[in-house]
Amino acid sequence: MVFSQFLAAEEYAEVFDDVRSLMPGGMSYGEILLAVLREYRDRHSPIARQQRREKKGAASLHSHQWECAEATRHIPDEVRDVVFMRDGGQCTFVTPGGTRCQCRKGLQVDHIDPFANRGTCDPSNLRLLCGGHNRLMAERAMGRHVMQPYWRHQ
Repeated sequence: MVFSQFLAAEEYAEVFDDVRSLMPGGMSYGEILLAVLREYRDRHSPIARQQRREKKGAASLHSHQWECAEATRHIPDEVRDVVFMRDGGQCTFVTPGGTRCQCRKGLQVDHIDPFANRGTCDPSNLRLLCGGHNRLMAERAMGRHVMQPYWRHQ
């Protein structure tokens, strides 16, 4: 068990009370919050989105031909989901010693062949990287002198 405490707006308390009235009696605040968070995760995860697409009769993610607008960096949700599932929801960076980065939070979809170099949004040109490894790979691909103006200095 953990103790969690936070400040919330008045609207939060009102919505929480509404949700609590919809839940089975006797549930603690922690059980209600856990149920809501699980529902959100299950509804919005890449796997859940793929299952909904399959129910609607959409083509399989593995057989679909991806078409992205030529002049945009935007990666469609369907493509992001393919990359996320293929990479196991984990950073794909591997050290020279063969150890894969264990990061699973704050992941970014990275173009292997950079968009600036006419890289496509095809899943074969995309990978998941954590923020640090995404910056490292951008620096390797484009050069430190190109990427340095984009760094956040704190």
